[in-house]
Amino acid sequence: MMEDKQPQILAEILISEEQTNELGKALGRLLGYKMQRKVQDEYPLSASIFLVWCTIYNYKDGTLWDPIFARLGIARNAKDCVFLGELFLATISEYNLLPAPDTGKRYLTPIVMHGYISDHYAKRLLDYLNAVYISYLEYNVTDSALEKLWSELFNISEEQVNLRDRLEQLTEQENLLRSRSGQMEIPAILYGHRRRTIEQHQREAGTRHADLVQTEQRLFELDQQIEGMELLRGEFDTCKTAFTTEQPDGPVEGDVWDEIHHLGRQISSEFDRRLEEFDSEHKALKRQLYTYKNSLSIAKDRSVVLMTAVVKLGGGDI
Repeated sequence: MMEDKQPQILAEILISEEQTNELGKALGRLLGYKMQRKVQDEYPLSASIFLVWCTIYNYKDGTLWDPIFARLGIARNAKDCVFLGELFLATISEYNLLPAPDTGKRYLTPIVMHGYISDHYAKRLLDYLNAVYISYLEYNVTDSALEKLWSELFNISEEQVNLRDRLEQLTEQENLLRSRSGQMEIPAILYGHRRRTIEQHQREAGTRHADLVQTEQRLFELDQQIEGMELLRGEFDTCKTAFTTEQPDGPVEGDVWDEIHHLGRQISSEFDRRLEEFDSEHKALKRQLYTYKNSLSIAKDRSVVLMTAVVKLGGGDI
């Protein structure tokens, strides 16, 4: 006759939802009358089975204790949470049941683990398994097919190992850099100035340089325009003088002569106006050019000072 094998998971001790609720009411009466010691001494296994099956029937979205205390029929309190949790851990240890891995959730993980999976998630899990059975295994559940599935889906691949090694190397380099940076003597000028400050000075220098080039180009073009305008003005004045000093061969009416002189004065006045405009623009561009040169020089100096301080970090080690 074969001996019954001792369960390793409390979910293997089957009880119905109705039995679970009845067990919860009985335990709740004892806890309500402050008889925790009696539960601990006489009913530790019953209490543990209740915790597991109550979780199987009701657990979802991380809510462990609320449905448990609802079935116990008493108000939830921290003292009884700790009592039941510690009682469960002591019970699985005493009966050599399967221990849970340390996940940081002292009571949740072992209780949920001993219930396999709650009813709330069972259908979804079966849907996933069915999808694997149909699409991946293609209805083939032989040992070789299952072994191949396990190997491909769950074994750590060589790439993952390499990534882990690379991560460890990067972490080690980061720690080394942190250690070295802690030993560096940071110049006072770098306090309050970060990388973006240097980049800002460099961008400002680039902008001022572009403005400077554009202004110099405009000055060059303006000088050519002024030179051309003055040349035209000179030629016009020469023609005007020659025209006004020479006497016409025949008689000229006075109105026509006056109109010619008036037109000459208008043209001369227009030359003067345009040359004054050119001169004003030329002076403004000169002032602007001076401003851009100063701004460019300041931005470059600031950038050089900061970069020099950065290079000197740690006594010139970088």
